[in-house]
Amino acid sequence: MYPTLNAHPAKQRTLKTPVSLKGVGLHSGIDVSLDILPAKAGTGIVFRRVDLLEQPSNNAFDKGNSASRRSDHKNFGIIENQKISVKANALNVSDTCLGTTLTHSHNSQIAVSTIEHLMASFGLMGIDNVIVAVHGPEIPIFDGSARVFVEAFENATCLEQNQNRETLVVSKPWKFQSNDSFILVEPSDRLEINVEIDFKDPAIGRQKVNLAMDDPNSIARLKTARTFCEFHTVEAMQKAGLGQGGSFDNAIVVDNGRLLNGVALRDPNEFALHKALDLIGDIALLGRPVLGRITAYKPGHSLNNLFCRGFLKEEASICSNRTNISQNNESQSALSRGIAPLDQQDDLIAI
Repeated sequence: MYPTLNAHPAKQRTLKTPVSLKGVGLHSGIDVSLDILPAKAGTGIVFRRVDLLEQPSNNAFDKGNSASRRSDHKNFGIIENQKISVKANALNVSDTCLGTTLTHSHNSQIAVSTIEHLMASFGLMGIDNVIVAVHGPEIPIFDGSARVFVEAFENATCLEQNQNRETLVVSKPWKFQSNDSFILVEPSDRLEINVEIDFKDPAIGRQKVNLAMDDPNSIARLKTARTFCEFHTVEAMQKAGLGQGGSFDNAIVVDNGRLLNGVALRDPNEFALHKALDLIGDIALLGRPVLGRITAYKPGHSLNNLFCRGFLKEEASICSNRTNISQNNESQSALSRGIAPLDQQDDLIAI
């Protein structure tokens, strides 16, 4: 269920029980399993490439006693876990081509790609602290939306913890622009997400969605919106080694005004909704919920991450009222999750 809101300061949340999932990676095309584990308050979202510990000794971690490298990731020691971990932090984003990839700043083998739908699900469910143990290089795509993740978290239920969640309260407008695309944040008493897209293919065209994150209908529309692509890009994508796991089951494919999937859209504005979902997942890498109005024109993973990096640099002036505030509507939890402390500038990776 979604967070229960009241007049008291919002508490951080984790899962009550672990969630295990398995599916194909959109770009790698390989089967990947993951275990999403409860974590103590203040942990944030941490990805662990546990499959690297199951491989022969290599540069992914220091050589040592191979007997200690067990597939039972729940029982690894702290040092061993740190060697295969990367924190969900906008400054740890290394690639934004057709998805968002996190990479450890000192070891490029510790990387996890296509994290955006999972991160958006943490935001939609108000989950702050978990360990994501991944047996592979990529998060599964499932049906191309966030539905599988959100429904799994609803079934596992969430647990309120004893530490308050910090909220980024936008106190003045701030805009990041690249060419004709931009993301603007403005003060608001709730979280609003406004997204407009404009594609040449008439099957997509120009769409706009205005979402109030205290509206359950907005959450329902967001979680089911699927990823999409234009047919003419598929061959080039696959030649580049991407999209190896793509199919009509996990992406909407359009071609000159036609939907090639043979099934109807889940929402008349599903394309804009999915861009909003991606935006939520990428902005979740700020590490704390944002209270304000976010307006994006022609967003994408690159723009989203550049916005986050700029926002973090200007945070003190944008969010002069940053505080542990009460949640008076569900919008507060829609972008909530923990990351590494923001003073960990050595985690910065240029893109």
